[in-house]
Amino acid sequence: MYIDGLNKDNFKAKYLDTLITRSTYASLTVEEKGLNFAKDENAAKVYNNLEAMKAILEIKDRKLSPYDAVNIAKIINKNVSSMPEGFRRVEAMILGSTMQLESPDRIVEAMYNLFNSYYRIWDILPIYEREARFHREFIRIYPFEDGNGRTSRIITNYNLMINNKAPIIIEKEERKRYFDMIENNKIDALTEFFEEKSKEEFNTTLRLYETYCDGSFEEDDSNMKIYELKK
Repeated sequence: MYIDGLNKDNFKAKYLDTLITRSTYASLTVEEKGLNFAKDENAAKVYNNLEAMKAILEIKDRKLSPYDAVNIAKIINKNVSSMPEGFRRVEAMILGSTMQLESPDRIVEAMYNLFNSYYRIWDILPIYEREARFHREFIRIYPFEDGNGRTSRIITNYNLMINNKAPIIIEKEERKRYFDMIENNKIDALTEFFEEKSKEEFNTTLRLYETYCDGSFEEDDSNMKIYELKK
């Protein structure tokens, strides 16, 4: 996984703590304009997102399944949504979107097809294109009654990290661009966006490493993983 081996001064744990916090606030902000984190409901959303990210990062030695997505969505929606757990059972629409969402009776099949495509068909694609296709299709399927965007961003970051790539943090200023690419199925643009954001986070990782470890990563020959990532 991303940054495995960068253990000087317990860096990996420190980095993951900052990543989980930063990505949580970014994910919630990009989803809802003007979110007030002081409100009880929003505080619960923050806590749930933090817990969901911790939960998925504990999965290291196996492929994800649709029911891992169910579990992440369950954590995300705990005590903040009155909607039933599990896959969506009713028709749905995204406000302001014309995207055709999957019908409830086809969601289970669509989710299995999506994960099968990710692991058995798209595995030959460059990693950022693979993630862009998965991410957009996940949101189009809209498998849950709530929390689809937050769930998809957590899974995308897990997928990137398990493939030894830096995760992505989408900022509120990029909200319009991000949703336009999803709405209009702009896979090439979304691929480039994911790669751009991943490289930004990689550079952030280097800066944090130098801060936490009091010196440049280049000075520490024991942490060779960073050299592989930089290539």
